[in-house]
Amino acid sequence: MSVISCSAIILAGGVGARISSTNTPKQYIEICGRPIISYVIDTVIADPVISTVVIVCADEYKQLVSDCCAESIRDSGRHGVEIKYASPGFNRQMSVFSGLKKLENSIGEGDLVAIIDAARPCMTRQMLDACIEAADTADGAIPVLKMRDTVYMSEDGRHITDLLERSKVLAGQAPEVFRFGKYLAANNKLSEAQMDHIHGSSEPAIMDGMKIVMIPGDENNYKITTDADLVRFRNDCEWKQEM
Repeated sequence: MSVISCSAIILAGGVGARISSTNTPKQYIEICGRPIISYVIDTVIADPVISTVVIVCADEYKQLVSDCCAESIRDSGRHGVEIKYASPGFNRQMSVFSGLKKLENSIGEGDLVAIIDAARPCMTRQMLDACIEAADTADGAIPVLKMRDTVYMSEDGRHITDLLERSKVLAGQAPEVFRFGKYLAANNKLSEAQMDHIHGSSEPAIMDGMKIVMIPGDENNYKITTDADLVRFRNDCEWKQEM
């Protein structure tokens, strides 16, 4: 793969409010003896394309994250990878912005940055590399999944308003990779009120006219959001350990 350079921002500042079984943020819940974020850190640090990793996390979890990074660096032998930390914002996109600002003076405008969810532990290096490679041909890239079921629209949440054309509706995943300079500029243009209404990392890029290409997503690259997702990952992890 030929890229200029790629850094990674791992978003680990969320509180995981839809997980009812614990007060611990989902990315720090232990599954098979390890916090969920450690699986993501392993994948990112082991990838030789990634030169710098910024982890957006609350101060109280910084030591835990630092220990995970140290273990991943030791296991992968990638002692040259740089680890930085940034404080989370009031929502996901402000946390992304915090990570971008941490990189502002250390990487070039033409370099790439990957936005990665700490609660997406099944993300593979193949998916990360594919997204980086696709982004290097445009302003950014995102993995997407096609809709399997019929897709409807409802204006009030109770009644069906319209039937959407399934072939044109796609579900976005992560990582999302962007050309750093253009993406930072797109986020700089947003007010805090606008940031509060951003639902996906690619939204500021699309709003600013950046060319974002799509690559095929992976059904197994799910984000742990609910109790059911947590059970799914625990079962997946235990099954792999038994193999």
